[in-house]
Amino acid sequence: MQRLAEVLPPFDPRSLEDGRSSTLVSLIRRQGQGMFRQDLLGAYDGRCALTGCGVPEVLEAAHLIPYRGRSTNHPRNGVLLRSDLHALFDQRLLSFDGRTYRARLDPSLKGTEYEELDGRKLRLPRERSLWPDVAALARRTG
Repeated sequence: MQRLAEVLPPFDPRSLEDGRSSTLVSLIRRQGQGMFRQDLLGAYDGRCALTGCGVPEVLEAAHLIPYRGRSTNHPRNGVLLRSDLHALFDQRLLSFDGRTYRARLDPSLKGTEYEELDGRKLRLPRERSLWPDVAALARRTG
């Protein structure tokens, strides 16, 4: 097997050639997404609901029921997650039990650094009126 350095072309950081291609795409604008995130940052005291991470730059507002307009930007339809966990959640590799508020990981994540999160209880907002909606959690995991 050839070494990677032997098969790659030389790298020239001064090269100005733009090798990107562009594609026209349809984009759905998520109205109110910024406010949704701010609401969840407040509800969860600026910490990831699963890990307690307090770095705002990596915290994202995850919808339980996918975005369908402003009405789905309600804090009870969301949970504040670290960006990597949000990606797992959107790919349905991470979910939350609506009765216990505990994390469930897909079996494919066994043996990974995420395994320790399986069964961990969400840190819920102090105000019970802001807790994730049980029906939304059930719909998401069902």
